[in-house]
Amino acid sequence: MRFQYDYMGGTVPQSTGLLVCPKCEDALDDQNRLLILPPDPQPFRNTRPENYMADETGPTQDLAAVINTDETAIGASFYLDLYDDDPDAGGASVLATLTGSATRTNDASVMTTDGLVATNNAAITITTEAEEGAFVAWVVIFDAATAGNVIMSAELINPQTVTMWNGAAFAAGALQVWLTELGFEGQWDFSDPIQSGELLTCGIC
Repeated sequence: MRFQYDYMGGTVPQSTGLLVCPKCEDALDDQNRLLILPPDPQPFRNTRPENYMADETGPTQDLAAVINTDETAIGASFYLDLYDDDPDAGGASVLATLTGSATRTNDASVMTTDGLVATNNAAITITTEAEEGAFVAWVVIFDAATAGNVIMSAELINPQTVTMWNGAAFAAGALQVWLTELGFEGQWDFSDPIQSGELLTCGIC
């Protein structure tokens, strides 16, 4: 026979005063043990709810392009769209994927013309927070917010995948449109100088 031991509120087992045979001896019951809790951690000072909107909004991805066109001026309609490839080779718009809407914005008001070059004088923001990720390779300009006709297009200087939650924008000066100057009789006509570099003359010359 031997004494039965168990926890009695402390951390060291104590004898219960009962004599039991080895077969009837009970195991120590941890529920009777004194639990010493560690001290509370240091509290945070001036706590505020987490800014989840900032966490989910990524950086703005910069787009850039140079468009060569037969147009002689930037008209009142300059509706910008983004494509995953050349629109003449089966490319498709990714504007709705990025922004949630296929309706284009007219950015004619931010295009400033100096000679034969028109440049955006302010950032053209496509989205501040992409709805979904999409590969962007071409910028396409239409004459209407929906449907409409293509006025001009060009491949981006920096094709890239716009990641979900990230913004996408042409920073000021990042979108250039090279216009064509129309010649007249007796004068050189530098038609599309960036692409061809050819000098055209009138029939008399």
